[in-house]
Amino acid sequence: MKPAAALALTTLALAFFVTACGDGSPSSKRASTAATTASTPARAPRLKVVAALYPLAWVAEQVGGGRYDVTTLTPIDTQPRDYAPSAEELDALRSADVVLYAGGGFQPKLEAALADVPATKLDILDAPGTQPQPPAAGTPEADAGLAVDPRLWLDPIRFRTVALWLSGQLDGADARAMAQEVTGVAIDYKLQLGGCTATRVTVLTPSFGYLTDRYGLTQVRGDAGPTKLDRLDAVSVDALDAGADYVSLQHDNAVALRAGLGCPPLGGD
Repeated sequence: MKPAAALALTTLALAFFVTACGDGSPSSKRASTAATTASTPARAPRLKVVAALYPLAWVAEQVGGGRYDVTTLTPIDTQPRDYAPSAEELDALRSADVVLYAGGGFQPKLEAALADVPATKLDILDAPGTQPQPPAAGTPEADAGLAVDPRLWLDPIRFRTVALWLSGQLDGADARAMAQEVTGVAIDYKLQLGGCTATRVTVLTPSFGYLTDRYGLTQVRGDAGPTKLDRLDAVSVDALDAGADYVSLQHDNAVALRAGLGCPPLGGD
């Protein structure tokens, strides 16, 4: 090869190398970074969901699959009717994308605060097909004149309807696994209460109408040996850290009902 031709080829190869790899200058690096950024899909923002009560937070966590930032408001040591959002909680409400709550006057101070919240507000009492009923006499809700008992979550059949409605309202997420878990709760109650002949359940506060009606029981207010049932309005942080959730707490309620009714032992008991 002639020296001139060899020099020309060497010059061409060098020019190609510099063009392909960049010249190392800041502008070259910026262009490379911009191209990389443009080719990377933007991460979808996480939906900010504020739930007034634990069962609603549980639904959001299940259907969100880690895509939601979920905050629960009502603490374990506060009756829902007495709950009033703090300044920090008001900020969380104002910055939320969605707020889940039980309306109808169940948490009047929270409902008043929601008037100034721009988020999408979902009241579970608006869910179709739940057949809400009045609160039982002797409950704070009845004493306050509420027309509807808001604790739909105590009845797993009604709550499955609520949960599927909430899922569709949030973003249409696939809620089949969550619905199956709630169905499992209903099956667990049937199992735990199988063979029971007694139907009267003694409770301190007759707030369990949806649950007792579902399984053909009657709640009776009394102080003598009441069955300890959880209304599930709120759950302590310690309990959650220990693994408690809607399903396990409902299982505890089912076991407590069986014991309180004096049902015969299950197989293996």
